[in-house]
Amino acid sequence: MKDILFVYFNDIGSSGGMSGFELTSQEGLDFVWQYELESKDFSAYKGIILSGGVDQILLSKLGERLFSFINEGGRMFFNGHVEKKFLPMLNIYEPITNIKYPDFAIALLNKHRVYKGLDIANFNEKKGVAGFYSRGQNPPPNGARIITAIKQASVPSDWELTLGKGKLYTHAGVDLHIAASADDTKACMENIIAYLRGEDE
Repeated sequence: MKDILFVYFNDIGSSGGMSGFELTSQEGLDFVWQYELESKDFSAYKGIILSGGVDQILLSKLGERLFSFINEGGRMFFNGHVEKKFLPMLNIYEPITNIKYPDFAIALLNKHRVYKGLDIANFNEKKGVAGFYSRGQNPPPNGARIITAIKQASVPSDWELTLGKGKLYTHAGVDLHIAASADDTKACMENIIAYLRGEDE
């Protein structure tokens, strides 16, 4: 049952990241190129994943439909930097200035289904390089629940907001499953899918 819509930026073949993970083999995902999103019936899905780099001018055009999808009970997972307020509760991305290595350390502030069974420390580096996870924030709106933060837990990276009957989750960095360690990539994506299907524990 393909009940989660994965919206990709350009090349679906590279959307699995550097670990060799074959994203297209993941059960439950229906893939759509960003410029074909407009033709999709959102009500046919339980959740939508927006991959980093998706055209936010396009998302602004679809903003009312995306808002209604969440408000009526759907869940949406946004990866990347907010560059356009395509939803009214979003705020423009703010990078950390003069960022230093210790600032990349991730703090898990609230347990969440997305990170179930995963060690947050494994997201700190990818192939020995820090900074893939996040380098700033999509400033959370009032009422958002902060899930993770960087820079000594002072800058939110992940947050979740309940909107009507649905939920919006944002991650201010590369696609979360790509930021995960090679051993955790598949489990991370499975967690995201479970969350978008309604699991909160």
